[in-house]
Amino acid sequence: MSKTAKAVGADVSCETCPHYFSLSQDNLDSYSTRFKMNPPLRSADDVAAMVEGLADGSIDVISSDHAPHTAVEKDRFFAEAPFGIVGLETSLAVGLTFLHHRAGLPLDRIISLMSCNPAKRLNLTQKGNLRPGSDADVTVFDPRRQKQVNAKEFYSLGHATPYDGMLLNGWQVYTIVGGELVAERGKIITE
Repeated sequence: MSKTAKAVGADVSCETCPHYFSLSQDNLDSYSTRFKMNPPLRSADDVAAMVEGLADGSIDVISSDHAPHTAVEKDRFFAEAPFGIVGLETSLAVGLTFLHHRAGLPLDRIISLMSCNPAKRLNLTQKGNLRPGSDADVTVFDPRRQKQVNAKEFYSLGHATPYDGMLLNGWQVYTIVGGELVAERGKIITE
């Protein structure tokens, strides 16, 4: 639908989240609440369509869909647990693993999807670019850096992630906010 609307000049955008282009309902081997999200995971064909939409420009933005529910909230029967997973701490690595390494999307496309395009769509002229005078919020990453996800190491108060234990390729090396180094190799720098 986004592709059709864009073809006729409509001012529309479309976003998705990492779990929708990397996981399918086939990953649900149990009723683990770390897989409970809204909308729910769909078929492998739907995952392939998401990847195609990200590659061809039908989908403009990747957002983290970060919903850090506490262990108490998520440690319930599946039907009673809230929807949502932790997305912020794995979104880049999931994007690099599934879109760059597996699907062959160029790095500049992934950067646009996760940084430049959201800033443009929201008219945040000081974000999503490296022009002089911008806010100097930068993530330096190594697309080949491998690391196994360990939700217990998350800084987020929530730890419900379907990626716990998964080996992902491509992680942050430095995080700079307002020109100041705030994290290195996933560890927050404190003064």
